[in-house]
Amino acid sequence: MVSPSLVEAAESVRLAWNALSDPSIAAYVLRYGTIRGRPNLSIEVKGATTATVWNLAAGKTYFFTVAARNTLKIESPPSNEVSYTTAPLGAHRLTVINGSGSGTYTEGTRVRVTAYPSAAGQRFGGWKRDWQVLSNPFVPSTTALMLFRDLTIEATYTAVRANDRLR
Repeated sequence: MVSPSLVEAAESVRLAWNALSDPSIAAYVLRYGTIRGRPNLSIEVKGATTATVWNLAAGKTYFFTVAARNTLKIESPPSNEVSYTTAPLGAHRLTVINGSGSGTYTEGTRVRVTAYPSAAGQRFGGWKRDWQVLSNPFVPSTTALMLFRDLTIEATYTAVRANDRLR
């Protein structure tokens, strides 16, 4: 039995599964749709164990299975079903480097972002890149206001000088 796993996603989703060792396998058939257990679309994949499904509708959940097809056109039973939900309209990606809060959010959402703890001999230095969306870019835990585009913010750290450690 083959078992798909989600690899990445955007307005498309890429699925991957383990190859079967049977030399008579000619192709894999990826089936999908928006109703659980009732796929209405399919993609035949020859010579690969990955497939990308494009043009997924915003704000919908899709369900996927994969089956192996041999040279006699006989199919294995379908795999377990996996699902993926696309981002709703008006949603954008927030990427937080060196911190938490990354995700897909709709415009106008306030998102809590937190810098990772600083390493020994360092301290939080502030946020950079799209820092203008932050309520306070000088503190390690603050909120970001999601705008009409994808955003990236990055926590920075500075070395603590020997004189500063004594205070």
